[in-house]
Amino acid sequence: MFSTNVYAAYRKLFESNKSELTWYTQQWLEYGASVSGADYTSAIGEVDILKSKFSAIFEKFDLIFTPTTSVPAFPVGNPPKTINGIEANGFWGAFPNTFPINMIGYPAASIPCGFTKNKLPVGLHIIGKPNAEATILAASLKLESINPWIQNHPPVC
Repeated sequence: MFSTNVYAAYRKLFESNKSELTWYTQQWLEYGASVSGADYTSAIGEVDILKSKFSAIFEKFDLIFTPTTSVPAFPVGNPPKTINGIEANGFWGAFPNTFPINMIGYPAASIPCGFTKNKLPVGLHIIGKPNAEATILAASLKLESINPWIQNHPPVC
């Protein structure tokens, strides 16, 4: 749905400037152009189901914590082709925890929470129920006070 919505909004710009876009942006928008009306309508139903599932989770919990990405940071324009031996879904395959939350419109934050053994930054994704932005920000502030990161920087290539 997301790629179809963006393609619909920027179709003329995309078609006239396609060569200036990254391969993954081209792939993403081309996919958006290929989605049928029936598939788009079906996806709306899937989003509604996902919203219902998250609503049920948030009846028991105030926040959900996940890694921001499923892999360490990768070079710009070079997302992993596989993750743990499973084919990654194009550019978005590295973001299985953030993309669905964006699709259902739930508030979330990503905060630095450490570094890999290769000194690449790791993010913590904090998800809240609708209108829980204050709770998410309070949790973000508390976690930052426990694990201050501002003085740490990954190496610059």
